[in-house]
Amino acid sequence: MSVEKKHNMPYKVPEGYFGNLQARLSEIPSGSRVPSRMDVLKPYLAMAAAFALIITAGTAVLRHTSGDSGLEDISTLDVIRLADLVPATDPYLLYTTAQTETEISDSDISEYLIGAGLSLDYIEYCEK
Repeated sequence: MSVEKKHNMPYKVPEGYFGNLQARLSEIPSGSRVPSRMDVLKPYLAMAAAFALIITAGTAVLRHTSGDSGLEDISTLDVIRLADLVPATDPYLLYTTAQTETEISDSDISEYLIGAGLSLDYIEYCEK
């Protein structure tokens, strides 16, 4: 490229453009625009639409991914019979086993502590 092409501007500004620029800018009204009702409501409507979309998508995903519970093949009478298996008076009975219902003797505790590596002196001290 020649030196002349480097210094030439690719565009031209009309004559007197910057001279009357201040006068043209002062003609523009500086009053603030009053927001319309729609301008105020638009962010709230967008947020409500986003929440509705999230809830709809979440519900669709949960319905699509949740497997069948298997209760559709069981009759109502069988469901009632299964519910009767759970004791209503003592629901914690489900968590107990036959092993926890048996009495644990002091000798059982001593044997366990000896097996755990505690000294006999410590065991005798705890039994007092």
